[in-house]
Amino acid sequence: DINDFNLLKKKIKGTVFDILINTIVQYEVKDISTLIESNFYLGFKIYDTINKSENFKLIQFGSFYSKSIKISQLDSYLLSKESLMNYSKLLNFHQKTNIFYLQLEHLIGPDESIKKFNGWLKHNLLNDVDITLGSCNHYFDFIYIDDVINLVDLLINTTRFKNEFKFFEVGSGKATLLKSFVLDLKQSLNSKSQITFSGKGHLNE
Repeated sequence: DINDFNLLKKKIKGTVFDILINTIVQYEVKDISTLIESNFYLGFKIYDTINKSENFKLIQFGSFYSKSIKISQLDSYLLSKESLMNYSKLLNFHQKTNIFYLQLEHLIGPDESIKKFNGWLKHNLLNDVDITLGSCNHYFDFIYIDDVINLVDLLINTTRFKNEFKFFEVGSGKATLLKSFVLDLKQSLNSKSQITFSGKGHLNE
């Protein structure tokens, strides 16, 4: 339980870590202090607590929303991720820790939460719920979770980098129209949902 940090310290006491993969994240802004704690501070707190091996590696995750949509710099989630990257650089500068920062494009995979768009969309399509969306005339680079895991595995095993901060933009390199993604998913799931895109009429095909 990451909320019980004293218990965490007891469980990891005496363990020497070769790698820390920080996947702690919160999307919802319940309150700003909780978001900063989870998305930014907690990973560094764990880093400072653990005993590290000589060849220790830290893997951090950032994200894009969309390159085709301008997101306000005040967006709290993206701002917390930007801070995570900047302080990862600072950590590397002062302690010469091997840090890999993976900035993910639009991640997809099975069992996604219905609080995320992909999970919500799939849930409604499987249950034949009618859906109203925006125009969906913007593009995403969809990357599958297994591809990210393969990259992490590669970075764990590589000896190419030594005490460096390395930034990786992680994506498929393919831009997909969101509207096409929605309609293709509907077809593949044999959904009877009726999908309405704002300003574009009613689509049932």
